[in-house]
Amino acid sequence: MATDPELAPGEIVAGSDFKVVRVLGSGGMGTVYEVEDVSVGRRFVLKTLHMKLIDRPEILGRFQREARVLAQLTHPNIVEVITFKWTADARRRCYYVMEKLDGRSLRQLLREHGPLDARTATGMAIDLFDAIDHAHDNDVIHRDIKPENLFIHRNRDGGWIAKLLDFGVMKLLQADSDTAGRFLGTLKYAAPEQFEGWGAVKASDLYAAGLVIYEMIAGVSPFDDTTNDSELTLAQARRVPPLLSEVAPTPVPPALDALVAELIEKKADNRPQTALEVANRLREIQRTLLAEDSSDTLLGSNPPVARSARPRRARPLNFKQLPRRLARRAPELTFALLVAVGAFISFTMLRRSRTSSDAVLVASPPPVVSALPLAPSASSKPLDAGAPARNKAPR
Repeated sequence: MATDPELAPGEIVAGSDFKVVRVLGSGGMGTVYEVEDVSVGRRFVLKTLHMKLIDRPEILGRFQREARVLAQLTHPNIVEVITFKWTADARRRCYYVMEKLDGRSLRQLLREHGPLDARTATGMAIDLFDAIDHAHDNDVIHRDIKPENLFIHRNRDGGWIAKLLDFGVMKLLQADSDTAGRFLGTLKYAAPEQFEGWGAVKASDLYAAGLVIYEMIAGVSPFDDTTNDSELTLAQARRVPPLLSEVAPTPVPPALDALVAELIEKKADNRPQTALEVANRLREIQRTLLAEDSSDTLLGSNPPVARSARPRRARPLNFKQLPRRLARRAPELTFALLVAVGAFISFTMLRRSRTSSDAVLVASPPPVVSALPLAPSASSKPLDAGAPARNKAPR
């Protein structure tokens, strides 16, 4: 086993079946690794707390609380925590294990591709607000929503879903806070009340998420021109940013423009009341965008729709089932055939009647009348009422 205080690739985490594959990243609080459960051959992500911080009760408690809360927040748009443990060696390192995601963070996506179109951004925003709504329902305020903490995960079926990460500085509404009077989070996405002495509230998460939508579509944050924390704090508290539609390089629907403006209102009471309300308004915007444009988007040909709001796909015609479908519609087909035959007979009688009248006017010999046909001729085509209707594009 490695003697380095950090875990080394190939090392088995003491007391577990997790083998370190590689280091994914490291920060001020701890290190994140890709690991493999050698008992089943499945990959996970393991997050540790730095050894030097384990003796600090406040930080250790926050780390344990993050793992416990994430394990309880079971939602498709929130990263899943599998377990929390301590290593079974002298180092006594604490860690928790999460599902392994396939993709990249929203920050990485923006760096690689630049601003997103309204359809792609709306799909991601629905996932984000669904995650926030679930957290708020469980009395958890995230307090650090930003592009770095939204991961765009590729599912096994090729679709994608956005997942909210990193609840390390969350606020539990039903517990005494150990951070009273202190600012925690990222200033660039912090709501004014967070640094004005009121602390984070649920509306603070909505403000931060509104800034994330703004940046997704505009490619810049409304306060990127500030040069230091003092200027940024003043801008967050007082400056009204331009409308998203005024700075975005692509068209922004008026409803989305108005919603983002509401989300980044300076006063918490002027913002939408709940994350659920925002998610529902985003779904209405999404339906409109899908109805107006069915072209490909950044992340593929399928419209980027949240799982909970994904429209039903058009079902392709199965020719093996065609006889069964026609049998179920026999009464309709019979009626349609009778209508077609009746129309043909009426047309034939009318035509012969007109021909006869014209002949009398010119004193021609009366025409020879033949028997009326009782069925359409072989050359006529009855109404094809049984043909399957063309599938409509999802709205």
